[in-house]
Amino acid sequence: MNITREQAICMFFSEEYNEENVARLSKKIADFDSFDVCYETDPRRPIPLSLARIHSKSSIFKMYRSSSDQAMCDE
Repeated sequence: MNITREQAICMFFSEEYNEENVARLSKKIADFDSFDVCYETDPRRPIPLSLARIHSKSSIFKMYRSSSDQAMCDE
């Protein structure tokens, strides 16, 4: 299952996935400063964590690819 970072952010906030919500909710995540959404085992369950924690436990916490990263991989 390929869930993008943008989809995960909308899922975390329980909002519909669309461009307007992605922009608004991505800003909310950015306002947390050094936090991002990630997941442990199930990409359908996004969790917010500090980037330091995500990177220090990279074998446990996985980051989502952004939709632009996914598009480049599909080319």
